[in-house]
Amino acid sequence: MKLEINYGSDAFSVPGALLGRLSELSRTELAVLMALCADPALRVDQEQTIGVLAERFGCGNSDVERAIGTLRGMGFVSASRTARRTPVRRKDGHPADGRPFDNTQQRIAAMPISMPEYTGEQIEAMIQASPNYKDIIDHTQKICGTIFTPTEVSRVISLADYLKLDFEHILMIFTYCKSRGKTSVQYAVKTAYTLYNQGIDTRAAFEEYVKKSEQFESIAGQVRSVFGMGERAFSSKEKEMIAGWCKMEIPRELMERAYEITVDNTGKASMAYANKILQSWNQKGYRTLADVEQAMDEYRRQKESQNPSSFGTDEFFEAALKRGREKMGGGS
Repeated sequence: MKLEINYGSDAFSVPGALLGRLSELSRTELAVLMALCADPALRVDQEQTIGVLAERFGCGNSDVERAIGTLRGMGFVSASRTARRTPVRRKDGHPADGRPFDNTQQRIAAMPISMPEYTGEQIEAMIQASPNYKDIIDHTQKICGTIFTPTEVSRVISLADYLKLDFEHILMIFTYCKSRGKTSVQYAVKTAYTLYNQGIDTRAAFEEYVKKSEQFESIAGQVRSVFGMGERAFSSKEKEMIAGWCKMEIPRELMERAYEITVDNTGKASMAYANKILQSWNQKGYRTLADVEQAMDEYRRQKESQNPSSFGTDEFFEAALKRGREKMGGGS
Protein backbone atom coordinates (compact mmCIF):
# COMPACT_ATOMS: atom_id res chain seq x y z
CA MET A 1 0.00 0.00 0.00
CA LYS A 2 1.38 3.43 -0.99
CA LEU A 3 1.34 6.14 1.64
CA GLU A 4 0.82 9.81 0.85
CA ILE A 5 1.37 12.88 3.02
CA ASN A 6 -1.63 15.16 3.42
CA TYR A 7 0.18 18.48 3.56
CA GLY A 8 -2.94 20.62 3.28
CA SER A 9 -2.15 24.36 3.32
CA ASP A 10 -0.22 24.38 6.62
CA ALA A 11 3.05 22.68 5.67
CA PHE A 12 6.28 23.94 7.17
CA SER A 13 9.97 23.15 6.86
CA VAL A 14 12.23 21.46 9.42
CA PRO A 15 16.03 21.08 9.44
CA GLY A 16 17.10 18.23 7.18
CA ALA A 17 19.43 16.82 9.84
CA LEU A 18 16.53 16.29 12.23
CA LEU A 19 15.56 12.89 10.86
CA GLY A 20 18.88 11.31 11.78
CA ARG A 21 18.83 12.74 15.32
CA LEU A 22 15.22 12.25 16.42
CA SER A 23 16.23 9.67 19.01
CA GLU A 24 18.40 12.30 20.74
CA LEU A 25 15.45 14.62 21.42
CA SER A 26 13.02 14.45 24.30
CA ARG A 27 9.29 14.93 23.75
CA THR A 28 9.49 18.54 24.96
CA GLU A 29 12.52 19.34 22.83
CA LEU A 30 10.84 17.95 19.71
CA ALA A 31 7.62 19.82 20.46
CA VAL A 32 9.50 23.10 20.94
CA LEU A 33 11.40 22.62 17.70
CA MET A 34 8.21 21.87 15.74
CA ALA A 35 6.53 24.96 17.19
CA LEU A 36 9.49 27.18 16.29
CA CYS A 37 9.60 25.79 12.75
CA ALA A 38 5.85 26.23 12.24
CA ASP A 39 5.37 29.75 13.63
CA PRO A 40 7.81 32.58 12.74
CA ALA A 41 6.29 34.78 15.47
CA LEU A 42 7.66 32.44 18.12
CA ARG A 43 11.20 33.15 16.94
CA VAL A 44 11.03 36.88 17.62
CA ASP A 45 11.42 37.13 21.39
CA GLN A 46 12.83 34.17 23.32
CA GLU A 47 11.61 35.47 26.68
CA GLN A 48 8.00 35.73 25.47
CA THR A 49 8.19 32.44 23.60
CA ILE A 50 9.33 30.48 26.67
CA GLY A 51 6.20 31.51 28.56
CA VAL A 52 3.88 30.88 25.61
CA LEU A 53 5.24 27.38 24.90
CA ALA A 54 5.31 26.44 28.57
CA GLU A 55 1.59 27.21 28.76
CA ARG A 56 0.88 25.46 25.47
CA PHE A 57 2.69 22.23 26.37
CA GLY A 58 1.75 22.19 30.06
CA CYS A 59 5.30 22.30 31.37
CA GLY A 60 7.52 24.74 33.27
CA ASN A 61 9.35 27.72 31.80
CA SER A 62 12.63 26.11 32.79
CA ASP A 63 11.73 23.00 30.74
CA VAL A 64 11.23 25.10 27.60
CA GLU A 65 14.37 27.13 28.30
CA ARG A 66 16.43 23.93 28.64
CA ALA A 67 14.87 22.57 25.44
CA ILE A 68 15.86 25.70 23.50
CA GLY A 69 19.37 25.46 24.95
CA THR A 70 19.62 21.86 23.78
CA LEU A 71 18.35 22.72 20.30
CA ARG A 72 20.90 25.55 20.07
CA GLY A 73 23.65 23.18 21.13
CA MET A 74 22.63 20.67 18.45
CA GLY A 75 22.66 23.41 15.81
CA PHE A 76 18.92 23.34 15.08
CA VAL A 77 18.33 26.82 16.53
CA SER A 78 20.44 29.97 16.66
CA ALA A 79 19.84 33.29 18.43
CA SER A 80 20.10 36.85 17.14
CA ARG A 81 18.87 40.29 18.21
CA THR A 82 15.64 41.62 16.69
CA ALA A 83 14.67 45.18 15.86
CA ARG A 84 11.54 45.30 17.98
CA ARG A 85 9.52 43.18 20.35
CA THR A 86 6.28 41.81 18.96
CA PRO A 87 3.37 40.31 20.93
CA VAL A 88 3.07 36.52 20.80
CA ARG A 89 -0.42 35.05 21.19
CA ARG A 90 -1.38 32.80 24.08
CA LYS A 91 -4.04 30.12 23.75
CA ASP A 92 -6.75 32.72 24.41
CA GLY A 93 -5.53 34.88 21.52
CA HIS A 94 -4.05 37.65 23.68
CA PRO A 95 -0.36 38.57 23.92
CA ALA A 96 1.78 36.90 26.55
CA ASP A 97 1.99 40.15 28.52
CA GLY A 98 -1.82 40.21 28.94
CA ARG A 99 -2.50 43.40 26.97
CA PRO A 100 -5.15 43.38 24.22
CA PHE A 101 -3.65 42.20 20.96
CA ASP A 102 -3.29 44.96 18.35
CA ASN A 103 -4.14 43.43 14.98
CA THR A 104 -2.55 46.38 13.18
CA GLN A 105 0.85 45.32 14.53
CA GLN A 106 1.61 41.96 12.96
CA ARG A 107 4.47 39.68 13.98
CA ILE A 108 8.00 40.18 12.75
CA ALA A 109 9.70 37.02 11.56
CA ALA A 110 13.45 36.95 11.93
CA MET A 111 15.02 36.13 8.57
CA PRO A 112 15.53 32.37 8.67
CA ILE A 113 19.02 30.96 8.15
CA SER A 114 17.63 29.13 5.14
CA MET A 115 14.40 30.25 3.52
CA PRO A 116 11.64 27.64 3.62
CA GLU A 117 11.86 25.27 0.69
CA TYR A 118 8.85 23.26 -0.45
CA THR A 119 8.93 20.01 -2.38
CA GLY A 120 7.06 19.63 -5.64
CA GLU A 121 4.48 17.51 -3.83
CA GLN A 122 3.97 20.17 -1.16
CA ILE A 123 3.52 22.92 -3.73
CA GLU A 124 1.10 20.81 -5.76
CA ALA A 125 -0.91 20.06 -2.61
CA MET A 126 -0.97 23.74 -1.64
CA ILE A 127 -2.16 24.80 -5.09
CA GLN A 128 -4.90 22.19 -5.00
CA ALA A 129 -5.99 23.37 -1.58
CA SER A 130 -5.83 27.05 -2.56
CA PRO A 131 -5.90 28.07 -6.26
CA ASN A 132 -4.75 31.50 -5.08
CA TYR A 133 -1.20 30.13 -4.97
CA LYS A 134 -1.30 29.34 -8.69
CA ASP A 135 -2.57 32.85 -9.42
CA ILE A 136 0.34 34.28 -7.43
CA ILE A 137 2.87 32.30 -9.46
CA ASP A 138 1.20 33.15 -12.79
CA HIS A 139 1.02 36.88 -12.10
CA THR A 140 4.51 37.23 -10.62
CA GLN A 141 5.96 35.34 -13.61
CA LYS A 142 4.28 37.87 -15.91
CA ILE A 143 5.72 40.75 -13.91
CA CYS A 144 9.22 39.27 -14.04
CA GLY A 145 8.83 38.22 -17.67
CA THR A 146 10.13 34.71 -17.12
CA ILE A 147 9.13 31.17 -16.14
CA PHE A 148 10.22 30.39 -12.60
CA THR A 149 12.42 27.48 -11.64
CA PRO A 150 11.11 25.09 -8.94
CA THR A 151 13.29 26.87 -6.39
CA GLU A 152 11.89 30.26 -7.40
CA VAL A 153 8.33 28.92 -7.20
CA SER A 154 9.09 27.69 -3.68
CA ARG A 155 10.40 31.11 -2.63
CA VAL A 156 7.40 32.95 -4.02
CA ILE A 157 5.03 30.50 -2.36
CA SER A 158 6.81 31.14 0.94
CA LEU A 159 5.67 34.77 0.85
CA ALA A 160 2.05 33.66 1.00
CA ASP A 161 2.40 30.51 3.09
CA TYR A 162 5.24 31.44 5.44
CA LEU A 163 4.92 35.22 5.79
CA LYS A 164 1.14 35.20 5.20
CA LEU A 165 1.28 38.11 2.73
CA ASP A 166 -1.88 38.40 0.66
CA PHE A 167 -2.11 38.19 -3.13
CA GLU A 168 -2.26 41.93 -3.81
CA HIS A 169 0.58 42.64 -1.39
CA ILE A 170 2.90 40.19 -3.14
CA LEU A 171 2.07 41.64 -6.57
CA MET A 172 2.72 45.15 -5.24
CA ILE A 173 6.19 44.11 -4.05
CA PHE A 174 7.10 42.53 -7.39
CA THR A 175 5.74 45.53 -9.31
CA TYR A 176 7.66 47.94 -7.07
CA CYS A 177 10.90 46.00 -7.62
CA LYS A 178 10.32 45.98 -11.38
CA SER A 179 9.80 49.76 -11.36
CA ARG A 180 13.31 50.00 -9.91
CA GLY A 181 14.75 47.85 -12.68
CA LYS A 182 14.89 44.68 -10.58
CA THR A 183 13.05 41.74 -12.11
CA SER A 184 14.73 38.79 -10.41
CA VAL A 185 12.74 36.62 -8.02
CA GLN A 186 15.64 36.63 -5.57
CA TYR A 187 15.57 40.44 -5.31
CA ALA A 188 11.80 40.65 -4.87
CA VAL A 189 11.69 37.87 -2.25
CA LYS A 190 14.62 39.36 -0.34
CA THR A 191 12.87 42.74 -0.40
CA ALA A 192 9.69 41.15 0.97
CA TYR A 193 11.55 39.46 3.85
CA THR A 194 13.59 42.58 4.65
CA LEU A 195 10.49 44.77 4.81
CA TYR A 196 8.65 42.13 6.85
CA ASN A 197 11.46 42.15 9.40
CA GLN A 198 11.03 45.93 9.64
CA GLY A 199 7.34 45.53 10.45
CA ILE A 200 6.16 46.42 6.94
CA ASP A 201 3.89 43.39 6.73
CA THR A 202 0.58 44.68 5.36
CA ARG A 203 -0.51 46.32 2.12
CA ALA A 204 -1.21 49.58 3.91
CA ALA A 205 2.23 49.58 5.52
CA PHE A 206 3.86 48.79 2.18
CA GLU A 207 1.99 51.58 0.42
CA GLU A 208 3.16 54.00 3.10
CA TYR A 209 6.71 52.69 2.72
CA VAL A 210 6.64 53.25 -1.05
CA LYS A 211 5.22 56.75 -0.55
CA LYS A 212 7.97 57.67 1.91
CA SER A 213 10.65 56.08 -0.29
CA GLU A 214 9.53 58.10 -3.29
CA GLN A 215 9.40 61.26 -1.19
CA PHE A 216 12.91 60.59 0.12
CA GLU A 217 14.26 59.98 -3.37
CA SER A 218 12.62 63.19 -4.60
CA ILE A 219 14.14 65.28 -1.80
CA ALA A 220 17.48 63.50 -2.17
CA GLY A 221 17.52 64.40 -5.87
CA GLN A 222 16.86 68.04 -5.01
CA VAL A 223 19.64 67.97 -2.41
CA ARG A 224 22.09 66.66 -4.99
CA SER A 225 21.07 69.43 -7.38
CA VAL A 226 21.02 72.30 -4.88
CA PHE A 227 24.19 71.33 -3.00
CA GLY A 228 26.07 70.12 -6.10
CA MET A 229 26.78 66.71 -4.59
CA GLY A 230 26.91 64.69 -7.79
CA GLU A 231 26.26 60.96 -7.55
CA ARG A 232 28.24 60.09 -4.44
CA ALA A 233 26.49 58.08 -1.77
CA PHE A 234 24.96 59.97 1.12
CA SER A 235 26.44 59.47 4.57
CA SER A 236 24.27 58.15 7.38
CA LYS A 237 24.09 61.64 8.89
CA GLU A 238 23.06 63.15 5.56
CA LYS A 239 20.34 60.52 5.17
CA GLU A 240 19.03 61.43 8.62
CA MET A 241 18.89 65.11 7.63
CA ILE A 242 17.11 64.33 4.36
CA ALA A 243 14.61 62.16 6.23
CA GLY A 244 14.02 65.09 8.57
CA TRP A 245 13.43 67.44 5.64
CA CYS A 246 10.93 64.95 4.24
CA LYS A 247 9.11 64.89 7.57
CA MET A 248 9.08 68.70 7.67
CA GLU A 249 7.97 68.77 4.02
CA ILE A 250 10.64 71.31 3.08
CA PRO A 251 9.94 72.81 -0.38
CA ARG A 252 12.82 73.30 -2.81
CA GLU A 253 12.60 77.09 -2.58
CA LEU A 254 13.39 76.97 1.15
CA MET A 255 16.18 74.48 0.56
CA GLU A 256 17.72 76.81 -2.03
CA ARG A 257 17.43 79.82 0.29
CA ALA A 258 19.01 77.91 3.15
CA TYR A 259 21.81 76.86 0.80
CA GLU A 260 22.48 80.47 -0.24
CA ILE A 261 22.62 81.63 3.38
CA THR A 262 24.88 78.70 4.27
CA VAL A 263 27.39 79.47 1.52
CA ASP A 264 27.29 83.22 2.27
CA ASN A 265 27.93 82.63 5.97
CA THR A 266 30.34 79.68 5.88
CA GLY A 267 31.86 79.73 2.40
CA LYS A 268 30.91 76.10 1.83
CA ALA A 269 27.84 73.96 1.01
CA SER A 270 27.32 72.54 4.49
CA MET A 271 24.19 70.42 4.83
CA ALA A 272 24.59 70.49 8.61
CA TYR A 273 24.48 74.31 8.71
CA ALA A 274 21.56 74.41 6.26
CA ASN A 275 19.78 71.81 8.40
CA LYS A 276 19.95 74.10 11.45
CA ILE A 277 18.45 76.93 9.39
CA LEU A 278 15.62 74.75 8.09
CA GLN A 279 14.89 73.36 11.55
CA SER A 280 14.75 76.90 12.94
CA TRP A 281 12.34 78.00 10.22
CA ASN A 282 10.17 74.96 10.76
CA GLN A 283 9.98 75.62 14.52
CA LYS A 284 8.85 79.17 13.79
CA GLY A 285 6.21 78.01 11.35
CA TYR A 286 7.91 79.31 8.19
CA ARG A 287 6.64 76.98 5.45
CA THR A 288 7.34 79.03 2.31
CA LEU A 289 9.93 81.45 1.02
CA ALA A 290 7.34 84.21 1.41
CA ASP A 291 7.15 83.40 5.14
CA VAL A 292 10.91 83.76 5.46
CA GLU A 293 11.04 87.01 3.47
CA GLN A 294 8.23 88.46 5.55
CA ALA A 295 10.09 87.57 8.76
CA MET A 296 13.21 89.20 7.36
CA ASP A 297 11.29 92.38 6.51
CA GLU A 298 9.80 92.55 10.00
CA TYR A 299 13.22 92.01 11.58
CA ARG A 300 14.72 94.68 9.31
CA ARG A 301 12.10 97.23 10.29
CA GLN A 302 12.63 96.54 13.98
CA LYS A 303 16.40 96.90 13.71
CA GLU A 304 16.23 100.00 11.54
CA SER A 305 13.87 101.68 13.99
CA GLN A 306 16.49 101.09 16.68
CA ASN A 307 19.58 101.80 14.59
CA PRO A 308 19.19 102.51 10.86
CA SER A 309 22.70 101.25 10.04
CA SER A 310 22.66 98.09 12.12
CA PHE A 311 20.67 95.63 9.99
CA GLY A 312 22.38 92.79 8.17
CA THR A 313 21.00 89.60 6.68
CA ASP A 314 23.72 87.55 8.37
CA GLU A 315 22.67 88.98 11.71
CA PHE A 316 19.06 88.00 11.12
CA PHE A 317 19.88 84.37 10.43
CA GLU A 318 22.49 84.10 13.16
CA ALA A 319 19.85 85.35 15.60
CA ALA A 320 17.36 82.85 14.21
CA LEU A 321 19.85 80.01 14.57
CA LYS A 322 20.64 81.05 18.13
CA ARG A 323 16.98 81.02 19.08
CA GLY A 324 16.56 77.65 17.37
CA ARG A 325 19.49 76.16 19.32
CA GLU A 326 18.06 77.49 22.57
CA LYS A 327 14.73 75.77 21.82
CA MET A 328 16.54 72.52 21.03
CA GLY A 329 18.48 72.71 24.29
CA GLY A 330 21.73 74.18 23.06
CA GLY A 331 24.35 73.10 20.54
CA SER A 332 26.64 74.67 18.02
